Amino acid sequence: MASSVDGDVEAVVGDECHIIAAERSGPRGMHTNRDEKGIDCHSNLVIMCKVHHKQIDDQFHEFTVERLREIKRQHELWVAEKLEVKPKKREPIRLRRIESGGELFSCIEGSSAHVATHAEPTTAEEADLLGGILQDISDYGDLYNDLEPAQRVRSAFDMNQSLTSLHEAGFCIHAGKGIRTMQFGIAPVQKVDWQIFVVHVARVDDARVFIYYR
Repeated sequence: MASSVDGDVEAVVGDECHIIAAERSGPRGMHTNRDEKGIDCHSNLVIMCKVHHKQIDDQFHEFTVERLREIKRQHELWVAEKLEVKPKKREPIRLRRIESGGELFSCIEGSSAHVATHAEPTTAEEADLLGGILQDISDYGDLYNDLEPAQRVRSAFDMNQSLTSLHEAGFCIHAGKGIRTMQFGIAPVQKVDWQIFVVHVARVDDARVFIYYR
């Protein structure tokens, strides 16, 4: 299809070609699988430029019914692949060690969901400590975007105290944020890009780099 220009309409530059000719005397017209009712059906038609239309009709021994059908099939597969909406490739979320409440809240701010993981506690006291701070972080994740400036300052201060207690117990927090596609509903499924923050409570002596891949 050639684009329209001032005063003129679009120009169709492709030819609708028959794989098995409409006339029995035409190219490939006497093929054994000829179906008179299907001559003008989609399965027997292919779009060609004028040069290749002329070529396949003049060189019908080279461009057999089987070869043209395979050319058509391969092209349709290529078009389907090019038009396919592929999921976006997401970069992994690299977590950094958090040293203050302000750093943690910079990850929480603007996020719509979060993921929280933790090292395995070995005592009931550790379980209570990890559970408490992860619950606080979850609550801040739900409320932080609605807090007033003064409330944010106070919240950062309180989180500093929690981080200090956590560090004294031999733990630290790693966190980061990124974009992930969330799915909602059953049919039709809706996909929405959300900013999420990821938190992991690790032991201070754990030297690993934490990366979230999902």
